Amino acid sequence: MLGSVSANRQGMARKVTIYDIPREAGVGIGTVSRVLNNNPGNNPGVAPETRNRISEVAKRLSYRPRPMLRDLSANNPNQFPP
Repeated sequence: MLGSVSANRQGMARKVTIYDIPREAGVGIGTVSRVLNNNPGNNPGVAPETRNRISEVAKRLSYRPRPMLRDLSANNPNQFPP
């Protein structure tokens, strides 16, 4: 799945990105990333209320991670073989 779609100001459809969530939830992009990646080691400082708010915003916006981009950001050495 490549991402969900929302309407922009001109009424044209665009994909929802991870950057849309912090604007709606009132938090930083790092906090959103930690919550969405559900890494227990990185979540101790995220309050349960904040975690719930981020999850609700992501659900309301129909956010879907883009697997290809996630693989690129993981520094996977096998992503681009020589």
